Amino acid sequence: MIQKLEFRAMGSKILVAVDSTESKVLEIVHQVPLWFEEWENTFSRFRPESELSRLNRSNGKPFDASKSLMTLLELAQTMREVTRGAVTPLVLNALIYSGYDVDFDALKAQSRGLDLGHLPVPPDACMFEIDASANRVLLPEGVHVDLGGFVKGWAAHQAMQRLDEFAPCLVNAGGDIAISGQMADGMPWLIGVENPLAPEEHVALIEVGGRGIATSGKDYRRWLVGGEVMHHLIDPWTGMPAVGDVFSATIIAGDVMSAEAAAKAAVILGSARGQAWLDEQPGIAYLLQLENGEIILSSLFESYLWSQDGPKRQECN
Repeated sequence: MIQKLEFRAMGSKILVAVDSTESKVLEIVHQVPLWFEEWENTFSRFRPESELSRLNRSNGKPFDASKSLMTLLELAQTMREVTRGAVTPLVLNALIYSGYDVDFDALKAQSRGLDLGHLPVPPDACMFEIDASANRVLLPEGVHVDLGGFVKGWAAHQAMQRLDEFAPCLVNAGGDIAISGQMADGMPWLIGVENPLAPEEHVALIEVGGRGIATSGKDYRRWLVGGEVMHHLIDPWTGMPAVGDVFSATIIAGDVMSAEAAAKAAVILGSARGQAWLDEQPGIAYLLQLENGEIILSSLFESYLWSQDGPKRQECN
């Protein structure tokens, strides 16, 4: 039987599901919010004393980083390379310029002004250096890091791995879903893919086990700046929110970190460039919903679709 725990962390709803009724397992599940709080204390750009905030105040001087921060920076650097620069952690200046300078729960309640006289340097022109052997980071002066999306996927993966020692599990961190494997009965997990243009509906139901799933789009983290709708997916070549024709992308990959980066890249690149890039990536399945409502599915994604003729099972998303 699936047991669930829901809470908020990292500006998102977190869902933990375990296929077990053992009291020991449920006790461990209730520790998950503490894990997320610890990670948020390290990686949140909205907490002044977090390690990430201290790195962003290093002003071009070498910064001695913890092992966990180095892990996230290396992950972000890898995803920047894999996505050919489409997804980068060096978007903080652009996010702040676009009005995303407070926690999103506070941002939703206000309309903001925009000073067009101080357009930041596009993120693709920025670099940073990491020395893994010495756990040292060098951010050039004026360059700042945001690890928001990377952290959610990584945290979901970390929590899933810890829980997997005790029972089959799924961890959904704001649309970044880490799945340990098949359920206790050997069946895959049933996941609903929300329609971003009609949130009460699903565009697909998929059966997945032992993979990572991520959805990224322009539908949730949106706000007004001078009457103009802005969102958090920054085009690294312009420094402004992406304007491509992909409204939302759902990706199935070998792990949730890869899925999260691919979903962002698809939205930022747009359908033509995004599909071309996605089709080059081995093992990547995708569903793209365009601004006009059109749905594009890869053949591999179609293989995950749940059959209505199959057994009736509890949906978990």
